[in-house]
Amino acid sequence: MPELPDVEVFRRYLERHAGGADIVEAEVRDSRCLEDIAASRFERLLAGTRLGRTRRHGKHLFVRLTPDVWLTLHFGMTGFLRHVSEDGEPDYSRIAFHLAGGGSLHYILKRMLGRAGITGSPEAFIDEHDLGPDALDLDSGAFDELLQSVRGGVKSLLMNQARIAGIGNIYSDEMLFEAGIHPAARCGELDAGARGRLDDARRNVLEIAIERDADPERLPE
Repeated sequence: MPELPDVEVFRRYLERHAGGADIVEAEVRDSRCLEDIAASRFERLLAGTRLGRTRRHGKHLFVRLTPDVWLTLHFGMTGFLRHVSEDGEPDYSRIAFHLAGGGSLHYILKRMLGRAGITGSPEAFIDEHDLGPDALDLDSGAFDELLQSVRGGVKSLLMNQARIAGIGNIYSDEMLFEAGIHPAARCGELDAGARGRLDDARRNVLEIAIERDADPERLPE
């Protein structure tokens, strides 16, 4: 399942292949992937806009189209982005963004668990979906306070998107393994040393995964 490192890789991919491009037409090929918006309105809002500034928060990607319109993308379990030439046509393309000058950007979902939508701002979306701070933006002091304030299991905390946005099953296990903490440990059982190791592991695991394009073949053994 795409987690924070994967979505950061997707963000950079979009900027590299389609950043600044004008959208001639947005073609919704399967409206089941849309969140709280009709396909006709989605297509109308995107036509003639530009793929501008990007932002990632947790597992969500935001792309500025106009000052008041942002595209939102969540990738579910199997989603990703693919830029192709005019002749290309990838499988499982749910939305095609046809770009000025040729080529298109495709929102790919093999399983229909991802969602695309529109928001007025990333901040509004984050508030509406009750997302916690991004796992890479959370500073050490706030992370330590969070660990001390929760009574439940440490792995559950790491994966709770309302507490920390971006970490899922794969990377929570990696962080806990690197910190030498059992996944079933309770947050209240962690001493200062364990909390510090987990803080270091949180950043180290995410940063290395991003550096290596979240490719399992390139990650440390």
